[in-house]
Amino acid sequence: VEGSEYRGRGRQTFWDGTAELEGNEFSAITPVNYYNRDKVCVQETPSRVRFSAVTTGGFMGFEARLKDARSGTLRIRTTHANADIALADIGLEDVVLDAGGLARRVRIFRLPDADPPNHVGLVRDLELAVDRDSALYAAITTLDGHRAWTSPIHFIP
Repeated sequence: VEGSEYRGRGRQTFWDGTAELEGNEFSAITPVNYYNRDKVCVQETPSRVRFSAVTTGGFMGFEARLKDARSGTLRIRTTHANADIALADIGLEDVVLDAGGLARRVRIFRLPDADPPNHVGLVRDLELAVDRDSALYAAITTLDGHRAWTSPIHFIP
């Protein structure tokens, strides 16, 4: 779960919900970015996880290991978004449930089987302003949920 209600003060989004498996079981649950001691991620049964989270632009969630990586259905129920998703349809690309607000959403994706690389490269064609400076930023999110941003990189016409 991630995002915020809007920009500025009072932007918190409170998430209460469950992730439930039909035709499968969780073998391990590891919370990610649960720094607020009042918020919890608890495996209630072999097939049900209950979570409570608050986001203000960043994200909180959990890594789930499953008995069978591809069989069954994941049923997500939150205060802002709901869905039933076949586990076979979840890949490395995000399944995104829009929840309104400012980039408020639920993202579900499969982690790679092998350890991820420790470097990244990206090439993009961007349209820059011809009558003023263009400031670009780059952000990277690591598997443990930390996010790093660059300072603005200015392009001057």
